[in-house]
Amino acid sequence: MCFENLNENSRRPHCKLCRFHKCMKVGMFIKPSTLMSPKLWERDTISTALKQLHYLNTKRTTLLMSKCSYGNPRLEDMVRRENIALVSQDPNQPLKENDWRFIDIITTIEFLLNLDFMEELDITDQMVLLRAFASKAILLFTAFSSMEKDYGQLMTPGGHEIVSEALLEKLEITQEMANSIKSRMIGGLSELSVTEDELLLIIVIFFLDPVITVPQPLSSMAVTYVASKRQMYSQFLLEHCQLMQQDGWQKRLPELYVLCHTLNRNMREIDKLNILAKLKYPTSICKKLYDDITMHRC
Repeated sequence: MCFENLNENSRRPHCKLCRFHKCMKVGMFIKPSTLMSPKLWERDTISTALKQLHYLNTKRTTLLMSKCSYGNPRLEDMVRRENIALVSQDPNQPLKENDWRFIDIITTIEFLLNLDFMEELDITDQMVLLRAFASKAILLFTAFSSMEKDYGQLMTPGGHEIVSEALLEKLEITQEMANSIKSRMIGGLSELSVTEDELLLIIVIFFLDPVITVPQPLSSMAVTYVASKRQMYSQFLLEHCQLMQQDGWQKRLPELYVLCHTLNRNMREIDKLNILAKLKYPTSICKKLYDDITMHRC
């Protein structure tokens, strides 16, 4: 990188790529609709979609590893871009487990909110989609990251267990269920050797659910729009499988869609754990954002 070994007497680097990466590192954000501009490249192609998704995911992981939040916003605050305060992590004060979980929620919701098609939906429909899927997106991102690091179980970026042994013991969870909660999704991704391209595409496809009924259905206009976008991203996944798998794409595509069942099953197990925790500790207080994306299922 051109910014390495700079000092006060150095001239500002002229390499546009390195300056761009430096800006990204300190928090610059480009609106997705700008990335999708016809002036930059052709719209609605798999290449464009993957470039946008990788950009958003890079932004998500950059914020996840460098920022934290001590606020208490609601989901509606995030959708309206209100009451969200991120501060830089202090290397002398490592984040605790709950801090990692909270910044994980915020950065995942930001990823979903910044998908280009979200701009076309009203706030109510955006919140319906986010309530229904944000927790599942967090699980997929966490499982993929844990798989890449060979953790074998769900872990925070700081190396903390997502589901601690101490909590499982207090809730009297069987070892079989504990292992399933911790590693089911990782196992599903690992068995198929899911790539980052595939992960990002299936997250968007699973997110674009036009038949959501819980906590409430989408508006009739949103149903039509969301269904059309799901069809478009499903076509992108098909094209990607054909390109990358060649003779084996007919098998690869249904294998990836089966991950939806793995995801839903793992999510039901986690929901059951949340219910038991609420019953065991009825006076415990959670962040509002956490309640907004989980309590409608419990």
